[in-house]
Amino acid sequence: MDVDLFIKEARVVRPDAVVDCGLAIRGGKVVAVLGPGESVNARRTLEAGGRPVLPGLIDTHVHLGNSAQAFAADCATESRHAVSGGVTTLLPFVITRDSYVDALPGLQRGVGEGLVDMAFHAIVIRERQVDEIPRMAHEFGVRAFKTFMAYKGREISPSGIQGLADDTIYSVFQKVATIPGGIAIVHCENMELIELHQKPFVAAGRQDTAAWSDARPEFGELEAIRRMALFAEAAGVQLLVPHMGVGLGSEFLRQKSWGPGRVATETCPHYLAFEKDTDRGVQGKVNPPLRSRSHVEALWQRLVDGTIDVLGSDHCPWRPSGSGSSTGPSTCWARTTARPRRP
Repeated sequence: MDVDLFIKEARVVRPDAVVDCGLAIRGGKVVAVLGPGESVNARRTLEAGGRPVLPGLIDTHVHLGNSAQAFAADCATESRHAVSGGVTTLLPFVITRDSYVDALPGLQRGVGEGLVDMAFHAIVIRERQVDEIPRMAHEFGVRAFKTFMAYKGREISPSGIQGLADDTIYSVFQKVATIPGGIAIVHCENMELIELHQKPFVAAGRQDTAAWSDARPEFGELEAIRRMALFAEAAGVQLLVPHMGVGLGSEFLRQKSWGPGRVATETCPHYLAFEKDTDRGVQGKVNPPLRSRSHVEALWQRLVDGTIDVLGSDHCPWRPSGSGSSTGPSTCWARTTARPRRP
């Protein structure tokens, strides 16, 4: 067998095991997996030296173009960081206050500045955008549509993120259910409970990570997830719950992986690595918030037992203060979250 590339002494990472082998590649595809010590005729041989070898990774959750940096510029810089870490596909969430039918052609041109494959998730923040969902799918290939239950009132984001009422979210579900392969994504937090729990912390002037987290109680996140799961079942739509930080109490989601209202879940590295009782300043203010150590440990179990389907970064680049462009959101309670940067 003649091939283009032979990767020798690789440790291939599979979903269920790490396998010592060699990989024969022709035309950009793996055509043979060889045992240790076996070889093949190749135009080029790469000595992996026992290093891990993975398929190109997919980051399902990034936000680009939300600072003073243009979307196309973020596509260029962030795709370079991504591919250096083995990420070959990015799925950015895109947002506009106006018509997506008008905005998407420009966003698609911006993707041309990147080095990796990209596909969009569209964030629906206006009722009038709901009717554009079929056109976004048929004309631009968009298959995933995100709405927010939080970010209402004084929490409306400077970037334009705004929460919607239940009736509008359910209307989005109904539209997405008609799209082959359509996915409804919902940021699940009970905004009314957040406003209630924020009051004593605001009055006390607390700005620490634990206060931020306790003002957004875990039972409010769980209630919101359960409500959206019921909506998805009624509408017969695939639901993805993004950036889930609650581990305890999320076991019921194992039973939601089948049927017309199938529910999938995503978590992010910061929920697995950090807990609320270590104060991290503004970098600890993520929404949904960081949880207790017991939630972190349970979240790892949910990842291991398959309750969590997706791990996304929720990466959102912001320029540092004093660089001449806008910075991330401030630490005051009237602002939204500052997401951790990619190292």
